[in-house]
Amino acid sequence: MRSNCMKKSIRRNRLIADAFFMAGLIEKWGSGTTRIARELNSAGMPDPNFTFDQHRFQVGFYRSADQTQSVKELSTLHEKIIKILAMHDKGLNIFQILGKLEEDISSRTLRKHLTQLKKLGYIENRGRGKYLVWLQLS
Repeated sequence: MRSNCMKKSIRRNRLIADAFFMAGLIEKWGSGTTRIARELNSAGMPDPNFTFDQHRFQVGFYRSADQTQSVKELSTLHEKIIKILAMHDKGLNIFQILGKLEEDISSRTLRKHLTQLKKLGYIENRGRGKYLVWLQLS
């Protein structure tokens, strides 16, 4: 697979390309990948990764490292988890949290959300294995 195809426009399927052009979905041949990169850069995002071979074209988008760290918005499920943990000073294990949640989610999904909240600095865990409990940070 080759990457960084922002240099030359190649119509891989003439029928689809012509249909898109006639429908007004293509403004100008060869300008799309350049515009994508320019818009991402103006938003402070890293360059996309364009890869292609004779059968496919793929675009990879990435978050910037500082953007990942600055995301502090919580989902309603995150807020519910924090409220549940706030009422239990000694912490709760994953099954106790599941029992107190109104949502019907799997333990695997809850672990994912707990890990996200820990990375964001809202909660911590103590112990190991079946003795692992989750606590709200003060």
